[in-house]
Amino acid sequence: MVRQVRGLGILVAEDIVWVPAAFDSQVAKVPVKSGSPVRPDTILVVLTNPDMELAANDLEWQIKQAEATYADLKVKLESLHLDQQVTVTSTEAT
Repeated sequence: MVRQVRGLGILVAEDIVWVPAAFDSQVAKVPVKSGSPVRPDTILVVLTNPDMELAANDLEWQIKQAEATYADLKVKLESLHLDQQVTVTSTEAT
């Protein structure tokens, strides 16, 4: 059903809903125009926070460093284990 109404005046929204963000951020992009149909999974705005992005990158590097440290320790322990096996074998042989 299409309804066309003509008249003088200003179109004003009846209800304004403010959606607070969980963190301080800046609006980077508004992919949906006003009046466009939306669904529950529609992204209305894209927010950015440079401080959080830097913190996320820092945490990624910390994870990579921890993984490298773990791999290094694993190799060292395997090497020590093999050295001890050699020592035990040479002691048993004598």
